[in-house]
Amino acid sequence: SLAGMETTCWNPLPKCHGSKDGLLNVKKAKLKEKLLLMLSMLSCHLLVLLTNLFVFHFR
Repeated sequence: SLAGMETTCWNPLPKCHGSKDGLLNVKKAKLKEKLLLMLSMLSCHLLVLLTNLFVFHFR
């Protein structure tokens, strides 16, 4: 039984990007993170494709 149990939810601490521009700089930082993530995923997929082609070619 879940009677008497308590759940505590913590809000994540806000990130401080240390800028005078405030929200604009935060948006720029998030955009850079998103672009880096997309490039990372793309390069990973390309590496897998090349590896699969290499393995298939030499079977």
